[in-house]
Amino acid sequence: MRFNCFHTNPSIKSSVKYLRKSDWACEKLEAFYLSRFKRMPRPTEEEKGIPPRMRTFADGIEPREPMKLTVDSILDSQAKAASAYKAAKARNRGKQRR
Repeated sequence: MRFNCFHTNPSIKSSVKYLRKSDWACEKLEAFYLSRFKRMPRPTEEEKGIPPRMRTFADGIEPREPMKLTVDSILDSQAKAASAYKAAKARNRGKQRR
């Protein structure tokens, strides 16, 4: 997660203050928590407009064991996101030239 509150003044107090003020950042962090950390199902197209705390899950769906976050797993995720971004950017460049 790339939020300035985690880079500029990385204290718990300042991060909580920032997340309370910024609804979009709070929703992004909650979505990360549910989908990546607790490994709950991703929202459907209809649910994407609903804040993460307001979404419901089908009966019987239980949160799985939390994903272990390590420096290596974070670096792997960042590398994967960077390569996906580069691939999408290259595809878009190819479409513009046509």
